[in-house]
Amino acid sequence: MKSSMKKLTVFVIVASISMVIAAAMASVGNKVGEIYGEYAFTGTGGCLLSPSGFNPNLTPKQPPFWTNSFSLSGVWTFNRDGTGNGHATQVGVTGTASPPGASLYEYTFPFTYSIADDGTITVVGEVIGNILAGSNVIGTFTVDKWSVSGMASPDHKTMTLATVAPEIETVNISLPGYSMTVYEICHRSDTLIRIHK
Repeated sequence: MKSSMKKLTVFVIVASISMVIAAAMASVGNKVGEIYGEYAFTGTGGCLLSPSGFNPNLTPKQPPFWTNSFSLSGVWTFNRDGTGNGHATQVGVTGTASPPGASLYEYTFPFTYSIADDGTITVVGEVIGNILAGSNVIGTFTVDKWSVSGMASPDHKTMTLATVAPEIETVNISLPGYSMTVYEICHRSDTLIRIHK
């Protein structure tokens, strides 16, 4: 009898743990699915760029280095499975290069996203783009990896995403006659409004 009671107690405990784990997993899964759809956005940011890379204290290793600032707009598309894609047009101004100048870019940015238990959304993506006008009128570029984090409103109709820690990103630029790799540290801030489910 005692043996049967012990077995029953163990079974109940295991079953309870399994249900809690399943509920937690379902909760996370549902959170990811809640922010699906298309979100129009505008954003701003700036970058410190260094062809030689950065020291451990996040300063450029050696000259030359320069800064830029930019504004952008476009659409983020969140899928229910934690993946997504976006496209944007960006105007950038470089004031510390020689010579200073401005450029127009367009690009796509495939990404993945996750949602923590506290509702924090973390997005990790890459960039594939074209330089349309400015000092480097014809060319392409990629950014290997970037990330932003933020929160959505309770009705999931709006979202804010921004850089939360400095990260070194790798930019590969291809222009007529030559290509180069530049390293950058950027800050970004985007505001998203859902326009389609």
